[in-house]
Amino acid sequence: MPCTQKTTHKDKDGNITETEEVLSWDEIRFWRDHALFSSDHFTRSDRWDDLTSQQQTELKAFRKTLRDIPQTYSNEEDVIFPVKPSWLNIDVNDYIFTGE
Repeated sequence: MPCTQKTTHKDKDGNITETEEVLSWDEIRFWRDHALFSSDHFTRSDRWDDLTSQQQTELKAFRKTLRDIPQTYSNEEDVIFPVKPSWLNIDVNDYIFTGE
């Protein structure tokens, strides 16, 4: 499933239409950078040492997948964001961080 965002429009008669648009590279970069920045503090030694080995593995994989997006995909419609680890308490766009 491509990275898309849903937009809902309501016209003057109350009719609702919903559209889906593929995210642009700028939007993809924004969400990628936001997730990397938000998870940075977990990589500092005082927080890193508190993570279990499983959490460290999950965090490494999540961040590597994010960093590799520009090298992995050449078209916006092909980009797949990784699933955020359930324990990772950061705010991301859950609609696009699906792993699908």
